[in-house]
Amino acid sequence: MCCKSFWKRIIPFALAFMFGLFAVNILGQENPKNKNQEKIKSCNLLNGGSGMSSGDRGYPFGVSFDDKSSITYSSGTKPLQIIRKPIAKYTDEARENCIEGIVRLKITFFANGKVGNFSVAKGLPHGLTEQAIAAVMQIKFKPAIRDKKPISKTVILEYNFTIY
Repeated sequence: MCCKSFWKRIIPFALAFMFGLFAVNILGQENPKNKNQEKIKSCNLLNGGSGMSSGDRGYPFGVSFDDKSSITYSSGTKPLQIIRKPIAKYTDEARENCIEGIVRLKITFFANGKVGNFSVAKGLPHGLTEQAIAAVMQIKFKPAIRDKKPISKTVILEYNFTIY
């Protein structure tokens, strides 16, 4: 008698358990199309990211100097001073593709107050490098001073593109 009672209770339990596993397997499968749409939506949650500079090298505005010997503050010597650094715009294409990273540009700040002679040290796709270059061309600065005369200075400038 005990065996009949056992099987009467275990068979419905086993069937319900197997049905549950089957249902979870069917309902739990992700549709690759929906997964891609969720990724795009997650990138667009907040109007998406910034082209703010990172400044991770300890210098303000993400500027790092190639010639560290010029950062001496003896009389008559002043470092390059960036007055205004515009934010680079995040492109729609980069936002849709969830592109993040740092654009590094090697730029010469001339003694006459002009920006020029730049090269891309590290770029990003989908128009982010171009946006960083456009922002760099609008930088306002005071040139470095040595012996009371303005001098040209080459620096590496960074723009950090982050989707948040």
